[in-house]
Amino acid sequence: MGDDFLGSNRAKMKRFFKLESIREYLDSLYVSKFEAFVMVFLVCLYAVAEFGGIGMLMPVLQYISEGPAVYQSGNLPLIWEILIKVTKFFQIPLNLATLLMLAFIPILLRQLFYYLQQSYTAKIRFRTIGRIRRESINQFLRADLEFFLKQGQGNLMSAITLEAGRAGNLAFYSVSLLSSIVLLLLYGVLLLIIQPYLAVIAMVTFAVAFLFPIRLIRRSRKYSEGVSRENRNMVKQAQDRIYGIRLIKMFSQEKKDFLRIKKIINRMTDFLVKADINRAKVTAFTEPLVILAVFIILYLAVDLFGMALANLGLFIFVLYRTVPHVKDINTKWQRINVNFHSSRYVRKIIEEAKASQRISSGSIPFEGLKHEIVFDSVSFSYEGNSHFVLKDISFRIPRGSFIAIVGPSGAGKSTLLDLIPRLRDVTSGEIRIDGVPIKEFDLKSLRSKIGFVTQEPFLFKDTIINNIAYGHDGKVSLEEVEKAARDAFAHEFIAKFPKGYNTVIGDRGISLSGGERQRLAMARVLLQNPEILLLDEPASALDSESERYIQLTLESLRGKKTIILVAHRLSTIKQADQILVLIQGRLVECGDFPTLFNKNGVFRKLFDSQIIK
Repeated sequence: MGDDFLGSNRAKMKRFFKLESIREYLDSLYVSKFEAFVMVFLVCLYAVAEFGGIGMLMPVLQYISEGPAVYQSGNLPLIWEILIKVTKFFQIPLNLATLLMLAFIPILLRQLFYYLQQSYTAKIRFRTIGRIRRESINQFLRADLEFFLKQGQGNLMSAITLEAGRAGNLAFYSVSLLSSIVLLLLYGVLLLIIQPYLAVIAMVTFAVAFLFPIRLIRRSRKYSEGVSRENRNMVKQAQDRIYGIRLIKMFSQEKKDFLRIKKIINRMTDFLVKADINRAKVTAFTEPLVILAVFIILYLAVDLFGMALANLGLFIFVLYRTVPHVKDINTKWQRINVNFHSSRYVRKIIEEAKASQRISSGSIPFEGLKHEIVFDSVSFSYEGNSHFVLKDISFRIPRGSFIAIVGPSGAGKSTLLDLIPRLRDVTSGEIRIDGVPIKEFDLKSLRSKIGFVTQEPFLFKDTIINNIAYGHDGKVSLEEVEKAARDAFAHEFIAKFPKGYNTVIGDRGISLSGGERQRLAMARVLLQNPEILLLDEPASALDSESERYIQLTLESLRGKKTIILVAHRLSTIKQADQILVLIQGRLVECGDFPTLFNKNGVFRKLFDSQIIK
């Protein structure tokens, strides 16, 4: 029965605090041990000064009430013995002026410690928010691609913005709560000194006032979770609409998409309103209970205990100082519940980002492709998914050759490209470069020799020169950037801008045409001067003129680079040395264009069905 009782109470405590463990809570603060120590130390100094300041009011009130006779009688309280020794040591008279002066000193110290505590806590608060955001972004950037596919942009952006801000506030509210608790304990000591029995009654009534709105405080976490969830949803939906504005306008979906996001905003607003109403309920319930407790205590002090005027005045003053801290404990505990959820969420997503970092670097510096790239029985499937995207793929890519990969959507073409720079790792089989498994190469040196251009290249909201020179850390000249742009047939349109290479392009290069974006991406790769060039359908969405520029660029690189191209268009793959045909993740045919075309096999069927145009 004892075990059942302990288990039941332990469960109740867990439901009350809603924390898995104290360690989880401490980890969620994101502050160092030194920072935590300093904040707690300053809280204690402030509390001690507050205790001293209020404690000095007792001899002041007694002196006003009884005059010098108060310290001339026997059996003096400890505080009077201390005051007598202090005044004798400094050779100053023990009178009302001296008592007031001595009472004022701890008040000054209290305000000094309050300022230091608030200043340091504010500094740590915003440093913590910055620390959480830095750690989040750092781990997100290091995470493997699967992590981003699983989480989505909305979740990650919400974690960096709203959730990180809330998580950083957790330490601030924790210190504030600790300050209130410490002060309440010291106030309790003062009350016990003044009138022990009445102090016990006061503590019990205040405890009831604190515990009464617990159900409301629990509810605050539920509302916080709702706000966080809807905020992540809103960020994701808004980002999709902003980036897809052309599609929205072409299909006249402005109103429909607005209404979709409006519903999310309305749900989030509803949670925010409920959270604030809930907070107001806590205050509305707590304050009358606390005031009622004070009135009861006041009645008992006068009618039952017959307290002297000086002691009664000091007792009421201490109670007056206690009331706001009793209310603050409920308010701050409610905010801790809200911010703890955010801190837990950020910590969870950071841990997931760390756990996803499975692609580790080898130790062999990659000095360039000398002979060939070999795919040896390569298969790939996503983690936790038994379906293979690629199945038992084997082929060779000689140095300086031009390889084209074709197949219907979902055949695994883009995934195959991702395996070469190890954006993903094979599930089984092996990829070797010049006989060395690619996992043994230093990852940075391997990727530095591989250029990658996608169908929709990413451009930063920055100058053209910075977009082309991305990754070179200012170690390239304007002349080198310009040469790369000329080789990619981009210099002509860049020169037409009033600021030329210093022109700032919009988000994702939205102010440029598709062909211009593709040529800037090609210029970026050419400046990199890679030995292996991966192209994922670079011309599939371009007009004929832009496609011609891409073709000219590829022709100029042929034989100088090892080119691996995913493409649909006949004009792009006709001159390929080797064409790989993928169907449902399997390599079904391999050969040059005339061989495959005349074979009347899968390639010819794809061609005839216009999958290859």
